[in-house]
Amino acid sequence: MTAGAVFPPECRTDRDLQTGCAVTQLTNSPEEDYHPYFYNPAVTRDGRYLIFFSERTGLSNLFRLDLLSGEIVQLTDVRPARAEYWPFTTAVRGAGACLAAIRKRMTQAGAHFVVDVQAECEAVIDEIDRRLASGERP
Repeated sequence: MTAGAVFPPECRTDRDLQTGCAVTQLTNSPEEDYHPYFYNPAVTRDGRYLIFFSERTGLSNLFRLDLLSGEIVQLTDVRPARAEYWPFTTAVRGAGACLAAIRKRMTQAGAHFVVDVQAECEAVIDEIDRRLASGERP
């Protein structure tokens, strides 16, 4: 699968047997789905989307779940490294050199975007949405 691939809604709501409270499960992939690291917000500022990692494509990639419709869109096509682990790659001549080397490698590999810091993610997601809406496909 590639960035822009759309997956149907997977959410379902059940009742907790002990409390009777409704519990909603947002994803139901047989592979691992998980949120970004605890200090990174997973819900967009407008409250419409949940950003999460999933291994449903065989590798860990970023996905966006529309909290209104349940539709899931793949945002990245990262290979072969796990997308969320790149900051922890062994440093060569310090962290700056490591990140610069990773940026260069990803750019040379044809990455549409290379995000250096979490704060850049929302602008990148907005640009991906704009490109997808205009019919562009990776």
